[in-house]
Amino acid sequence: MRGFLALFVAFLPFLITAQPTLTSNVVAQIGTEITTEIAEDAPDPGPAGADVEWDFREVVMEDSSATITFVYVPSDTTQYYGSFPESNVCQYGIGIGSYNYLLHTNETLENLGNAFGNFRLVYTDPRTLVTFPFTFGSSFTDDYATTSQIAGIDMYGWGTVEVTADAYGRVHLPETSFNNVLRLKTADERIDSTDLGLGIVEKNHTTTTSYIWIDPVSGEAVASHVTSEGFTVALVPPLPPDTSFFGPTSTFSYDPSLTSSVRNLEMIAGQIAPNPFVEGFRLTFNLPDNERLLLRLTTIDGQELLRRQIDGHTGDNTHEIRTGDIAPGTYILHVRGERSYLSLPLLRVD
Repeated sequence: MRGFLALFVAFLPFLITAQPTLTSNVVAQIGTEITTEIAEDAPDPGPAGADVEWDFREVVMEDSSATITFVYVPSDTTQYYGSFPESNVCQYGIGIGSYNYLLHTNETLENLGNAFGNFRLVYTDPRTLVTFPFTFGSSFTDDYATTSQIAGIDMYGWGTVEVTADAYGRVHLPETSFNNVLRLKTADERIDSTDLGLGIVEKNHTTTTSYIWIDPVSGEAVASHVTSEGFTVALVPPLPPDTSFFGPTSTFSYDPSLTSSVRNLEMIAGQIAPNPFVEGFRLTFNLPDNERLLLRLTTIDGQELLRRQIDGHTGDNTHEIRTGDIAPGTYILHVRGERSYLSLPLLRVD
């Protein structure tokens, strides 16, 4: 519900010392996949400041059932696009069927709403997740409002977020360490009000503080730490208000499959034509050096439909891809080698 800034990792070269800055051309890019697993216990998020070193090497992850994978896809290829026609990027939860609709511009990344089954949450006043460029010391405050309905019950929400790039430095995780990451701190004060009829109203007051460690080259997150707490007030006339408290609860997550070798991959420029396609398409890309590449075509749920080894050569490369009889829909083409990678969305039509 809170416009999770879901941004996950491709990595910087070792020992970069320049102050990290987030730009619009790396954050929430279509085709990017995100895998996150929750830790058994959340460590302290550590200090703010410049050139900080955070050590999370002792974190123990839960079993694989706590793993969730997301992928960024074009919003107009998803089933709930009609409810969010201004969105141009959607964060789709593979296997769980969740949709987080975003508006990505050169200046901001905004959350427009969420959909899950019969549930819709619409930001009547969108929530800003990050502004561009964003670097150490940058900050902004944003007010937002939501409306939703479930089982015929109307729910309204409103709140204020303050987002600050409060630190940068080096973060150590169980599998590897990452340099020159930027940490974003988000403080969210939110009220959710539910009218149950007959004068009965329930209000949830929630305070959420999140920290996200982000790679400024890929725009993807290394790790995240979220703490929530608050209280609920139930108004049942003629009784006095009944208040109950919850939290604080904290979670820490990161992708345990990430290794330092992934950090050295370079995103290459590529294009698919025609797109949308019918029976096949042409893939073009440019490589700095000769490289053997693995090409994979998958559904947005991650099901692999095509796998092929191709030889990449220095400079411009062109490959004709025939897909055969696959169903109309949205797919992701992945190209990956020892030094380079590329992910592109494509649409199959009749």
